[in-house]
Amino acid sequence: MTITSYTDGASVDFTGTGFTGTPTVTIGGVECTSPTVTATSISCTKADGPVGSHTPVVEFPDYGHVAYDSGVSNTIDYTLAITSISPSLGSVAGGTTITITGTGFLPSLTSGTMNDSGTGEDAMKVTIQGNICTI
Repeated sequence: MTITSYTDGASVDFTGTGFTGTPTVTIGGVECTSPTVTATSISCTKADGPVGSHTPVVEFPDYGHVAYDSGVSNTIDYTLAITSISPSLGSVAGGTTITITGTGFLPSLTSGTMNDSGTGEDAMKVTIQGNICTI
């Protein structure tokens, strides 16, 4: 099997032979959705995943994992992308809730507490003009 194409937030396509049934495709531990299969191709919608380089895992319930062609790159890279920060201004006294939107955040970082010590739930550190926030 070979990865033939992928697009962030869109699809990932594989080619190979002998595909049959409906596979489970995961990339970085995140399951792709809407897989379509022919005897020689698999295509699915790639969800956002954690930052890093990941080898997709394709598994057919009756047959197990699909092997990759040797000597072929079989990884997909996810990068952290921040698409917006809101609000753009806040009180100099602090206490403003900040929302950072983007892709590539770990699933466990979808919520958390913010404090001045740099510790807390999930402990992802963001520094804004020398002030530490924890998301």
